[in-house]
Amino acid sequence: MNERIKELLRQASITTSSPPYVTVDFKKFAELIIKECADQCTTEGPFVAEVVWGKQFHKKILEHFGVEE
Repeated sequence: MNERIKELLRQASITTSSPPYVTVDFKKFAELIIKECADQCTTEGPFVAEVVWGKQFHKKILEHFGVEE
């Protein structure tokens, strides 16, 4: 499992140990993944257009899933 996914699981209070005795907040986990994906659109590129388009994609992804920034 990717270390970033493990960190998102931890932030959402989801444990990967067995047996799972923790209440899982899947909504929080899903929001963290969506934000992480949207944030990848805003990484700096060599061209200004990439940054402008990236910000628009970032916003569009968050709006599509109904996630607040």
